[in-house]
Amino acid sequence: MCRSLDPEIHRSVGELATSGDGQSPVIVTGSSSRFVRVDVHKEGGLGRISIVKDVDLQRVVAMKEVRPDRVEQPGAVDRLQREARITAKLQHPNIVPVHEMGRLPENGLPFYVMRFVGGDTLSVAIRRSFNSRYIAQIMSRGIDQARSGDRRRLLDAFLQVCQAVAFAHSRGVIHADLKPENVMLGEFGEVVVLDWGLACNAKSKDVGDPILPIGATSGRVGTPSYMSPEQAQGRPDLIDERTDVYQLGAMLFEILTNRPPHELETPARHSDHHTTSQEDLESLYRRIAEGPTPSIRNIESTAPPSLDLICTKAMSVAKDDRYPSVMLLYQAVRGWLDEAPLATYRAAVDYFAKLVDQSPQVRSYREGLARNLTNLGLMLAGMDRHDNAVKAFGAALADYEGIADQYPKVLSY
Repeated sequence: MCRSLDPEIHRSVGELATSGDGQSPVIVTGSSSRFVRVDVHKEGGLGRISIVKDVDLQRVVAMKEVRPDRVEQPGAVDRLQREARITAKLQHPNIVPVHEMGRLPENGLPFYVMRFVGGDTLSVAIRRSFNSRYIAQIMSRGIDQARSGDRRRLLDAFLQVCQAVAFAHSRGVIHADLKPENVMLGEFGEVVVLDWGLACNAKSKDVGDPILPIGATSGRVGTPSYMSPEQAQGRPDLIDERTDVYQLGAMLFEILTNRPPHELETPARHSDHHTTSQEDLESLYRRIAEGPTPSIRNIESTAPPSLDLICTKAMSVAKDDRYPSVMLLYQAVRGWLDEAPLATYRAAVDYFAKLVDQSPQVRSYREGLARNLTNLGLMLAGMDRHDNAVKAFGAALADYEGIADQYPKVLSY
């Protein structure tokens, strides 16, 4: 569900047709009579996802089934069905829709069919954003990248994830495994939350089965790098909506730093020959459970302080110190984004004022600078689009560049 169809798959789908009598579809071994397997897409801890063609509706979808080597594990089949039913009841634009659930004709095992989402995972988009951001930072002579297009796009996607999770909470469902890898950014602007396999009921806190992530110990569910303290403690009874708030904070942490908040300390973890030991994991679990909360600005000094504070609150070790709901976290980040152009204006005013005070030559440009900055302030006060603020700031910046060209010493400030 998390890549674009490559040309070979497109050709395979296009070649699927009816048999000689024009009635029955050509069936690939291991598929149902309606769904024709085109390619095995990916495998996880429990399931296998295939790209399939819906013969009746002539469209490409994704089909999830239990991995053959996990079929005999207690609870595996029940978990897949439970995951399908939970996801199906969460009908929201930012949650992957389930189309059908059934059983494979050749072995009677369950499967469910969902939308195939092309594009990249949020984790891929984050890595790409940092590559372009550092290039942009060099080119812009250190202008704050908080307003860069990439970061804003990722934060906008993050807000859509928050809305999806808040909707799930309103339906009594906790995701419990939120991470950038489980968010798809589609080719046409879609943001879709995937993999509700560890979801639990907000009232019962029942995670439902013994199928745990690879490397997890009994009672611990989730992905270690994004686990909340209660998950690291192996206390599923303590999981609630604030567990998802913590994991959303962990997602925000990675958006701002290009790193997950929790990482193994063993240097050999970077070696292809290193296997994570239980001792490594237990050490990680203790650090997550006992704190302190990792700081964004210790890793990425250019990260906006306000977002660092928002992230720190969301990822508080004590649940009572976190945002009580996902929507409050959403509002905090939304508020920062709404204020970002105003912060740009204020920073520009302060910066230019210091330049004027430092250099007598610059004073002759004061009137022009003041006019542009005043226009920017007026535009910010009544703007309908952030693009307008960016353009206005660009005009003010152009004045600065003109000063810099004539008086290079100003750049040493």
